[in-house]
Amino acid sequence: MSYQTDMAPYLSLGDQLSLKIDLPEASRQHGIADLLAAFDDKIEANRRMNEALESNARALFKSWFVDFDPVRANAEDRAAGLSREVTALFPSALSNGALGSQPDGWRISNIGEEVSVIGGTTPSTASPEFWGGDYAWATPKDLSGLNEPVLLETERSLTVAGLAKVGSGLLPVDTVLLSSRAPIGYLAIAKLPTAINQGFVAMVCSRVVGPCFTYLWAGQNMDVIKSRANGSTFQEISKGSFRGIGLIVPPAPVADCFEQVVRPMFDRIALNARQSRTLAGLRDLLLPKLMSGAIRVQNAEQQLAEDL
Repeated sequence: MSYQTDMAPYLSLGDQLSLKIDLPEASRQHGIADLLAAFDDKIEANRRMNEALESNARALFKSWFVDFDPVRANAEDRAAGLSREVTALFPSALSNGALGSQPDGWRISNIGEEVSVIGGTTPSTASPEFWGGDYAWATPKDLSGLNEPVLLETERSLTVAGLAKVGSGLLPVDTVLLSSRAPIGYLAIAKLPTAINQGFVAMVCSRVVGPCFTYLWAGQNMDVIKSRANGSTFQEISKGSFRGIGLIVPPAPVADCFEQVVRPMFDRIALNARQSRTLAGLRDLLLPKLMSGAIRVQNAEQQLAEDL
């Protein structure tokens, strides 16, 4: 028995069990299943590759800028596993500084002196003329569901009028975004120009250290960042408190070399993430058409091959 409720039509269990469903023949069902599995396998392979790439980048950052392995290798006159040219960029001794051991010739600084630390704004949500335009506008929610360290799209966008209400404007590609409250710690490199709301500490890298270094530094020092937070309703780190966090800054040749080594890893992560989004969208678009027979498996396989 079925009847209408105030919420939605109700279909009894008996009626549901008696529903007739048109199913494709078994061979076509198997073909569809195999095709969808190919989509899912490629998406999963991209995910695993991205995890490995980010893990390698983190390990290299720790080796060069936390454990100072190349410096220790030079001091002990042993191979560091690097080319002769890269090894020569590192000194041969460590000394004690304000932040512990540091390579000779490297300097102590604050993150606020090495990157531009920027906040954002939310234009009035009661003004529809500010919303739905061509300019990306990020909130921490956009970072909360990421499976990779790059931001490729935002849920909401601004018009020209809306962007004008954001004092920091449109931040450039490769800005490092750190959520500064509720919660602190979402982290990504923006791979599109984007405005931001007030829930971020954004880092624009235009000096010695680059965006990959800065992203990995923030991840390595997340406990320190969170320790600077305060607040009665929820924990938040202010831009002023964040700017004062200390770091050991390598000379420009070392910072540049690191960026050259690691940037291709992040570029590949972004490429894989974009491909996975395309594949997931195509998979979801094709499924009902495959089931209805509007598209044949062979045509869908050709589309998959083109997208790969």
